[in-house]
Amino acid sequence: TGGDFTLKSLKGSYSLNHSRGKVVLIYFGFTSCPDVCPTTLSNVTRAFKALKSDELKNVQMLFISIDPERDYLEKIQKYSSHFHPQILALTGSEADLRKTASLYGAYFRKVKVSSAMEYTMDHSTGIFVVNKEGKWVNTIPHNASTNEFLAAIRQGF
Repeated sequence: TGGDFTLKSLKGSYSLNHSRGKVVLIYFGFTSCPDVCPTTLSNVTRAFKALKSDELKNVQMLFISIDPERDYLEKIQKYSSHFHPQILALTGSEADLRKTASLYGAYFRKVKVSSAMEYTMDHSTGIFVVNKEGKWVNTIPHNASTNEFLAAIRQGF
């Protein structure tokens, strides 16, 4: 059903209500993700570059790390800013992250692996689109085309 949440950013507490009036893209991922997360953020970046400047200023992307054990705020923001400066990095306690993910039907879980990383994260890969009024209106597959991203973003206006 979507809804408001509060998590931590480098600028302090962030609530979804802080972006009211903007289309918000919400993605749950982690910085050690080997493939899906960087591909998704690259796809979003291509869409952001294709938006008109007046559209882009009314869009906010949230990269919510689901790996609070390894992803501290400075690391997440540096990682997400590498893709686009309009991507805001967020995190919180595992309980806060689970509560936030459940609002959007997202999931994540730690999976042990036999490598130096010790574990990876299994997680939802969709991008949740919240319109200017703060309502969840669409979910974009992580591998959507630039045109599909643009259509979903513009639907939120």
